[in-house]
Amino acid sequence: MVPISGVTAALTNLTVTLANAAGYLTAYPCLTDAWPGTSNVNFGAFETAANAALVSGSRGYGCLAPSAPTDLVVDLFGVWSS
Repeated sequence: MVPISGVTAALTNLTVTLANAAGYLTAYPCLTDAWPGTSNVNFGAFETAANAALVSGSRGYGCLAPSAPTDLVVDLFGVWSS
């Protein structure tokens, strides 16, 4: 979980690297919503992949859920505060 207290949404760039298997990464407001069944980044084994994502800050947390073990890099570009 990534704490984003007092933030309505955050614009991020999500990068997946060093994954041992193909998979996907999902960013979503995990404390209030169920996993949405969609992905923000799709990646192959041993490749680096990135994508921009607008993450909602419901209840002050946004979750990143990879389907396979991987390293993640999150760049924060901007936030909208409540």
